[in-house]
Amino acid sequence: MKNHVLPVSFLVLAGMSVSCVNERPNLSGHIEMDRDTLLIEVSSILGQYKGYIDTVVLRNGYFETSIPDSASFVYFVPKPKSESEMITMCPTRILFLPGDRMTVSGSVNAPEISGTELYDALNLQTEMKAAERAWMEKLQQMHGLYTFDNRNAAAIDSLRKEVRTAVKRLDEARLELVGREPANIASAYAAIFLPEEESIEAYGMLDESVRNSAIAPVLDYFISSNRNVIQKKQNWKSLQPGVQAPDFRLKNLEGEYMTLDSFKGKYLLLDFWGTWCGWCIKGIPDLKKYYEKYKDRIEFASIDCRDTEEEWREGVAEHELTWTNLFNGDGQEVTLAYGIQAYPTMIIIDPEGKVVGAYVGENPALYEKLDELFR
Repeated sequence: MKNHVLPVSFLVLAGMSVSCVNERPNLSGHIEMDRDTLLIEVSSILGQYKGYIDTVVLRNGYFETSIPDSASFVYFVPKPKSESEMITMCPTRILFLPGDRMTVSGSVNAPEISGTELYDALNLQTEMKAAERAWMEKLQQMHGLYTFDNRNAAAIDSLRKEVRTAVKRLDEARLELVGREPANIASAYAAIFLPEEESIEAYGMLDESVRNSAIAPVLDYFISSNRNVIQKKQNWKSLQPGVQAPDFRLKNLEGEYMTLDSFKGKYLLLDFWGTWCGWCIKGIPDLKKYYEKYKDRIEFASIDCRDTEEEWREGVAEHELTWTNLFNGDGQEVTLAYGIQAYPTMIIIDPEGKVVGAYVGENPALYEKLDELFR
């Protein structure tokens, strides 16, 4: 559900406190919850600043703070009392636009937002608002069952079906709003969070005045991202055994650029990963095992994505990755060409540069294929 919920990174950083960049408060309100310490994650949408967490002590439920005057997503959660409580939290996503002076009120789990052009318009859309509330209630109910031992798996699976139904109803309400009121800024918000193809369709229905309003940079960003996702899905689907693997040009640890031809004449395993990716790190021991097992017949090349160069180099050293390491960072060309949508993703390429197999996640089929090729 990429278009509907974003990862909550602050749950890992629950004790972090950060100074705000604006002197004048532009976010305030009264929050109802069972404790007096609120965590606010502020995440830049357009990459104009580094995201951060603010720790705010409520005074009889009231607070005020300052956040960057930039397009951002804002999330509120009570400061977790335990690690187990962290994984059950599912905060509402709030869109903050440049120039906003936002007021928040009500329950921390379902805050009412007002005081901005966007949310004042959204608050008038009773049907869509009710559908969004119903979806969020189901989603929070499902998250509330999460446990480290996964003992509520059956109940979670049952609720997941209800969440999908609620999402479908919400998307219908969003698309209906766009068709009915194409010049409303609330319609631009609705278009942003529709699934990729419907989002692009809705964008084409919007009035020019909305496309040039305060929400325009955010709207353009998500439409571009959705087009990118659609292209990635198409490219991934075409990445079948026997097709020529896309070329690339990426820098290694020595600062030299390497391409697909750099590995010609030998099998190659491309490993798309990042130091931020828990499943990638979890799979490193298996990668090391198979590298030692078959390194005389296959090259490994880990392509780091979404890290800074410093983070990449530190990660390679920390995890002792002894094979070829390449840096992609925030680059889109290679991940688009290979249709990378999740991490880790592994691709086996033969000595002639043709795809042998492509695998998402920690997939046992990858290692079965390596054994089939080289045992």
